[in-house]
Amino acid sequence: MATILDYALMAGVAYRDTRAEINRFPIPKEWHLVSRNPQDESTGFEASAFGNAETIFGCTEIVISYAGTDSDDWTGDVAADLALVAGLASEQLLQAAEYYLQIKAINPDAKITLTGHSLGGGLAALVAVFFNETAVTFDQAPFRNAASWMRAKEVLLDLWGKFPVSSYPRITEWLAPLDRFIASFDPLGLGWSQDGLSAREAKVSNTSVQGEIASISNSIRIGTEEPSLQHGDYPHPIDLHTQSLLTAFLQSDATAEDGKALNDVTFKLIDLLKMIFDENLYAVDDLKKAKENFLERLVKHEAGITGSLPADAMLTRFTRDLWKLAQDGGLTLRDGNPTNADLNEVSKALTAFAMQKYYEETADSTG
Repeated sequence: MATILDYALMAGVAYRDTRAEINRFPIPKEWHLVSRNPQDESTGFEASAFGNAETIFGCTEIVISYAGTDSDDWTGDVAADLALVAGLASEQLLQAAEYYLQIKAINPDAKITLTGHSLGGGLAALVAVFFNETAVTFDQAPFRNAASWMRAKEVLLDLWGKFPVSSYPRITEWLAPLDRFIASFDPLGLGWSQDGLSAREAKVSNTSVQGEIASISNSIRIGTEEPSLQHGDYPHPIDLHTQSLLTAFLQSDATAEDGKALNDVTFKLIDLLKMIFDENLYAVDDLKKAKENFLERLVKHEAGITGSLPADAMLTRFTRDLWKLAQDGGLTLRDGNPTNADLNEVSKALTAFAMQKYYEETADSTG
């Protein structure tokens, strides 16, 4: 059974065709990539499926992960975001439902759950409520307005056309949850339905980084909002809306002592997040470039890549080193300058050295 960290990694892996290989996420241990829907150059849609066996036919559990927004794709991903936030039609929603049914048709008895980040999280939430499945999402795009009778009916008609009974004899069974969702809409307001949005969204959860941009519209998200991942002051909502930061926070929390995780140290080292996203240090402005981004590097080395990169606890070690710098009362937090009590150049320099150490670390220099 997938953990929240497994889901976070799989949500990141779905970003494949919009990234250079060096900036792709690792697949979590004990899971296998069993299907891919490459990026549609017209609509931007991209998705992957992961299973607990090496082939899709042998899986008892399958996780479908939808890729999130490529901010450079204005006519595809960005257009889909804008449409679905407003509750309008989107080809990506149809494609997300089609991919779900394609996977179900290949292995109808496997348990399917859904995940995704940003746009991908919004698509996962919509497919989950349409088909009464479970979704674990991250920085979910707020698509509640698209969980409507009209959008559900469009999906149903599209699927009937793409999955004829002659080729898919169980299609009526597979579409029954969507039929019931559509039937649950009560224009007269006569009562609650177990197949309505308010009931089904109980199976959808969302985890976000505090202050990330999609949380501005939190009230029109779908599902249960988990406690946000807290951090020190950093007023840059687009930077905070990155799956690598969210995943690094979760990875660190899984290994650190209470109160000693990566997000916790940002309250002490107040320039840490700014430095992590600094393109003059080790941040990359475009993940399509064949240059490794610092956060992606930490995530990969912490999780490991089967057959090519052993897990070496890099994020855990980096975080422990940061806590050595974050000592109350010494020069590592403030420089002790009597004319400027907030000056912290020593702390910033030591943090930069730590980042350099882990960015340039090789297998022979690990330590």
